[in-house]
Amino acid sequence: MAGSPQMNCPHCGEKLKIRSSKRQHILLKQIWLQCTNIKCGYTCAGNIDITHQLSPSAIPNPKITLETYQEKNKQQYSSHD
Repeated sequence: MAGSPQMNCPHCGEKLKIRSSKRQHILLKQIWLQCTNIKCGYTCAGNIDITHQLSPSAIPNPKITLETYQEKNKQQYSSHD
């Protein structure tokens, strides 16, 4: 299994470290990142969101409805017609 998702600084290329996060919604987390290169000093914010499901849950939350990967792609391609 892969580790944590890794992003790199768009300026110096070093790793970005999540310094803080806040849950906005059950499917959305806001994150604040900082470059690990102290000479660079870059900081930024972003989001981690769940957009679709690859495999349905065996114990689904009735409040959550997400498209499958196939449904999402089908919708995406049909909008280009």
